Amino acid sequence: MYAGLYDDKKVGKEEISPTLMMSTFPIVLGESLFRVHLPAAIVLLGPVIGTLHVLLNLFSSLLQTFGASLYTRLVLRKKVPSPCARRYQTQ
Repeated sequence: MYAGLYDDKKVGKEEISPTLMMSTFPIVLGESLFRVHLPAAIVLLGPVIGTLHVLLNLFSSLLQTFGASLYTRLVLRKKVPSPCARRYQTQ
């Protein structure tokens, strides 16, 4: 989906990179962390270390999402005008 939008020149590289970073959080949370990673980590590492390992992975994915959100707020807001601004500029 993102590659198609990028090929059609509807979004630029500045917008694709943070989007890809933010979209990893639902995948980590929903698919890999609790379904696969948590049971394997608890069995292989023990309940305390395994749970700590899973929580640190969750925390790192939250930091990644927060960093990408902060980047889009600070950097992309200056480069990409909002749709409302474009509408008023054409009139």
